[in-house]
Amino acid sequence: MPKTAGASQAEPPQLDPVFARALREAAFWVLAALALVLLIALASYDPSDAGFTYTGEPGRIGNLIGPLGAWAADLLLMLFGWPAYLFPVVIAYSAWLAFRRPAGEAGQGHTTLALRTIGLVLALATSCGITALHFGAGPLPESGGGVLGSLVGQGLASALSLLGATLLMLALWFAGVQLYSGVSWLSVMDWIGRWVLRGAAWLQARIASSRDQAAGRESREAREAAVREVQKKAASRTPPKIQAPAPPAPVASERIEKERQVLLFAKPAAKDLPALQLLDDPPARE
Repeated sequence: MPKTAGASQAEPPQLDPVFARALREAAFWVLAALALVLLIALASYDPSDAGFTYTGEPGRIGNLIGPLGAWAADLLLMLFGWPAYLFPVVIAYSAWLAFRRPAGEAGQGHTTLALRTIGLVLALATSCGITALHFGAGPLPESGGGVLGSLVGQGLASALSLLGATLLMLALWFAGVQLYSGVSWLSVMDWIGRWVLRGAAWLQARIASSRDQAAGRESREAREAAVREVQKKAASRTPPKIQAPAPPAPVASERIEKERQVLLFAKPAAKDLPALQLLDDPPARE
């Protein structure tokens, strides 16, 4: 049977799963390190360092990443303002996506990459615009939202007023984040609501338990007070004297008295004289 043209074409060779996993892990560690380095560079930004907008004086660089970190932080903060801190988050999230993708899964198509890119640009632009309208610049070289924030925020505010521009940019920010990350805000609301209800139930249970413990404590204290009062009254009373009753007097029995034996020879007392009837009669006197 003749093979079709599609079947006759050789399939592209698949990468060995071991090397595919090694590449994913290597990409994860490299992107994670890059995100950490960029975050440290932005956090240690010093306006006096030589950078993109300020040549500075030759000498010590205050940025912890060195001259390159000072230059990159100055450029990013000048263009995007405070939302420049989103770049480390985006890089770390991309590293996590690359690491957790199962082996053998097909890569993202051009449409998916385009939608993710549009979502990222939209979220970044609206973040800069909202920050430029509602937050100060501080030590940044430009406004709180950078050059991009000034263009987007001030442009929309001049056409829609501050409130209208803010509401529109918030809606676009939610849409951009959803396009980039694929997160469902309805699922997020369900998750937040579920945990709020769990927290409310836990708090209600804790309050009920506290009330029960307080009621039990009050009842125990009342019982202890009543016991102490009874003990105090018992201590003030004179203890009763317990005496054994006198034994009853024996009742004389006539039969016992009749049958009682009399000693034939009563033993005289030591100091008594013998009975006169036991002596002989005295002799007759002349």
